[in-house]
Amino acid sequence: MSGTGSDLLDERHALDELTPGSLRELLRLLEAAGVEELEVEAAGGRLSLRRAPAAPARLSEAPRALPAEPVVVGSPAVGVFRRSADDGAPPLAAEGDIVRRGQVLAVVEVLRMPHPVEAPVAGRLERFLVESGQPAEYGQPLLVLVPSDQEASPTHEQGGGT
Repeated sequence: MSGTGSDLLDERHALDELTPGSLRELLRLLEAAGVEELEVEAAGGRLSLRRAPAAPARLSEAPRALPAEPVVVGSPAVGVFRRSADDGAPPLAAEGDIVRRGQVLAVVEVLRMPHPVEAPVAGRLERFLVESGQPAEYGQPLLVLVPSDQEASPTHEQGGGT
């Protein structure tokens, strides 16, 4: 980097002390230069910036819907994972089931109290990652959902239900 941007990252300005204004200036320089990716190392830190390529001015055909990205649902607590609410009861959900947002799919039992594992989005339950009766840690991935086309697909891992 040279010219006006070189004074933004010098020996006395570590990357972990970047101000929002300095970061905005870096992003403006990145866009003005037409660069799609920039990696800067200074004072023992590393900053990687990437901008999305410019969209074409005109699309010749209608855009296709992107496949929904799977959502990994994590454990709401530390306890024992159970696919049913009570011993001997049928499972709350099965792989392949179409589920609605907020539907209880399983529970994590903590001191004999069930904590619901809810679907954060509507979609299809693709698979369970933990067997019923196994211990579960807080945030541990328990199951995978494929969102339905009606909802926007989240791109981050979901925590447990509420």
